[in-house]
Amino acid sequence: MRCVILASGPVENYEGIKISEGDTVIAVDGGTRHAKMLGVVPHAVIGDMDSADPGLLSQYKELGCRIYSYPREKDEVDTELALDYAISLRPEEIIIYGATGGRIDHMLAGIQLLVKPTAGGIRAYIKDHGHSITLAAPHLPAVIEGRGRLFTLLPLTTSVTGVTTGGASWELSGAEFVMGKPYGVSNVCRSDRVTVAVTGGMLLVIEVYHE
Repeated sequence: MRCVILASGPVENYEGIKISEGDTVIAVDGGTRHAKMLGVVPHAVIGDMDSADPGLLSQYKELGCRIYSYPREKDEVDTELALDYAISLRPEEIIIYGATGGRIDHMLAGIQLLVKPTAGGIRAYIKDHGHSITLAAPHLPAVIEGRGRLFTLLPLTTSVTGVTTGGASWELSGAEFVMGKPYGVSNVCRSDRVTVAVTGGMLLVIEVYHE
């Protein structure tokens, strides 16, 4: 099972959002507008509801959508609450849309939230029209598909050890990545499938669909 989270940030191209039959769709507060544009009824809407359309919430509730409303003053951002709910469902994969393109602090917070599912062995992505972001961890290597695709590797922890790639133009074997030395920018897939493995820490794996 796969969870698709529609965060409340901007979406430039709805055609880039892929929702399949059987996916569990979770809208984050104002992400309900994305669900409306996509013509889907969310399984749940989660957040403090400060940017959600009350009429749309009522409509979704009548259609069986679960509404989880939280106070505006809290220790978690709305996307974290939605992610926690998704993790509780134990999906094989989580994809978050609408988490980039707006405020940079919100985007960075969303990237940090990828640590939660990754630590639990669940593959999670943040995607938009031009990028796909995930993490590689010792128990969860990352895979990039698409010959010629540009990708970047950056440390999310202070140090990432044992970084090893397979199928990249500039291969790595047991490399160490540290904060402040971003030498993993702009690598290229020289094969149809590139693997990225690490032995310690967590590594950001960013696919760039187009420049």
